[in-house]
Amino acid sequence: MGSKAHTSMLPKQGFITVENRVSIHEGTTEIQRRIEEIGKMCM
Repeated sequence: MGSKAHTSMLPKQGFITVENRVSIHEGTTEIQRRIEEIGKMCM
């Protein structure tokens, strides 16, 4: 996922903390899971 790749470099550049990156990754993973779940219900 593009946003995960992007946020992986942000702590290295000093824009966010590693803790923020972890939170963002967890959030995007949850969003992806929910989207996939909805897709399965529509089939």
